[in-house]
Amino acid sequence: MAGGSDRAAWRGIMVVAQVTEEGFHSATLELLGKARELADRLETEVFAAVIGAGLGNAPAELVGYGADKVYVVEGEEFSSFVGSVFGTALARLVEEVQPEMVIAAATDQNRSFLPYAATLLETGLTANCMELDVDEEERLLLPTRPAYSGNLMATIVCPERRPQMATVKPYSFPLPSHDSSRRGEVVPFDPGPIGAGGVRVVESRPLQREGPDLRKADFIVGIGRGVADEKLIAQAQVLASLTGGAVGATRPVCDMGLLPESAQIGQTGVSISPKMYLALGISGAAPHTVGIQNVDAFVAVNKDESAPVFDMASHCVVGDARVLLPLLVHEVQKIVSK
Repeated sequence: MAGGSDRAAWRGIMVVAQVTEEGFHSATLELLGKARELADRLETEVFAAVIGAGLGNAPAELVGYGADKVYVVEGEEFSSFVGSVFGTALARLVEEVQPEMVIAAATDQNRSFLPYAATLLETGLTANCMELDVDEEERLLLPTRPAYSGNLMATIVCPERRPQMATVKPYSFPLPSHDSSRRGEVVPFDPGPIGAGGVRVVESRPLQREGPDLRKADFIVGIGRGVADEKLIAQAQVLASLTGGAVGATRPVCDMGLLPESAQIGQTGVSISPKMYLALGISGAAPHTVGIQNVDAFVAVNKDESAPVFDMASHCVVGDARVLLPLLVHEVQKIVSK
């Protein structure tokens, strides 16, 4: 089993869908919207690959998000996740369909089996990307990801082998709207027998996160080293609760144990796309800011008027966040109590 170097034989963009208990992972839908945009520029098709058990009619809904064909790999062997099983199934599907590009959300599940599939296909994989583009003339996928601890952004290409593969951090792109008028095809695919390599899933339990899920919050208060104080963080949490928001932080704050790892935003944390991000005492170093995408209002408060965070903020406040935060909490409390 392998990919190919005959570039002309490979066409289309395949999005690997992730199925959750609530339905398709929202990052899958984001990528379908992005794939649709790129495919229109390349004048090619968008495929979706769905692997799972008991899927019913759910795969058909992906047509409304931009897929022209939805390939369904279904069976009891896919009821529990085993990386080698999912990776082999995907590699066999890719070998059959021959898409020139394969993209997936950089979730824990996908990050564990996309490299397995890439190895079987003997092709390259760019992981944890923040942006996707294409070279229309050369039909090259241009995935961009942080490098050197987030101090620069690197675009990595796979010019010879096919497919070109990449995983993208969730919440990097806007969620597309569903178009019920779109027409597409749902195609079952049988990958043949796949051994689990001696792996047997005994029990599966969802991860228990501490605090709200930052990826779903519309308003986030960001805590930087400048306000790394238990009392101030407590006030930030009050502000978040008053507004239905959540509290996030830079890595140093989490490393200090002031907030849990699940609150970490950036290259080694989660990517966020809230409607409003209030950055308090955050300098704006790249390892943090690469995790902030598609924010409607980015408000930064910092005493240093030359802080890098002001370069990307939509609203800049030069001042002491330690002084401003208690005042802001007081004013919001007055508004809420009316």
